[in-house]
Amino acid sequence: MLELSAAYKLTSPDSSLKYASLAKSVAETISYKKGLITSVLAQGESHELLANFDSALFFYQQAESLLKNYQDTLLLADLYNSYGGVYYYKDQPELAMVNFIKATELYESLRKPELVTAAYSNLAI
Repeated sequence: MLELSAAYKLTSPDSSLKYASLAKSVAETISYKKGLITSVLAQGESHELLANFDSALFFYQQAESLLKNYQDTLLLADLYNSYGGVYYYKDQPELAMVNFIKATELYESLRKPELVTAAYSNLAI
């Protein structure tokens, strides 16, 4: 389900949201924590692409709450990067920058140069 959500993310955010919601239901049913977090992030990303920024923040806050009891630095970095994007589009550049910097630092700690580059490009916006 998450692969379908990702496949539709840029071309059909509504479909992406539908598959992310289904993935969340499955993850909850089978108690798959990483799948739950990833699907909630995907829901937020879909809402962000649909310009539903308050809904995107709602899902990102849910993901953040779930991440408190689950140690995954990459997911946390992705979350900060997502927060940064929403705050950028909500015309809150200070909050966007803070979150993009947090994402960049975490990507650097993971030695993920392709993600570091993407995060730095977000800072340049």
